[in-house]
Amino acid sequence: MDKDNYLHILKTTNLRPKKVKVEEFDPVILKEVPTDNDDNNDNKTISELFIQSSEIESMSAGVGRDIQILRLGMIAELDASNLYEKLAELATDEKVSKLMLDISREEKVHAGEFETLLEEIDPEYEDAEEEGEKEVEDLLGIKDED
Repeated sequence: MDKDNYLHILKTTNLRPKKVKVEEFDPVILKEVPTDNDDNNDNKTISELFIQSSEIESMSAGVGRDIQILRLGMIAELDASNLYEKLAELATDEKVSKLMLDISREEKVHAGEFETLLEEIDPEYEDAEEEGEKEVEDLLGIKDED
């Protein structure tokens, strides 16, 4: 189901995401939030995350669904962290900026929580992560000190 159809269904029926009604969001928040990697146009919006969660809901229950839930949770937390960092840059009051940076850090902790469980239940994740670490170490000439 594409984004427009999903949003149309939300507006014309009583079907709603389980935790938050989409129309309760300020429409400005639903616009795309730029990421550092704008070249590939992979920007996510809050509405797109709801669409992905709807797709997950249609999957059969089990480890595969749980893995997708954790991955989507990580994406949402990292997107939120990026948003708060950008808001911190835009803030004119130092206290607002400091608060945004603190919340951004908390979102990274949440992403780490999802990743920790993902490493445990996704049989491929830990091996892929270790392979990625080795590739970075080789590329940058970093020696493993373990």
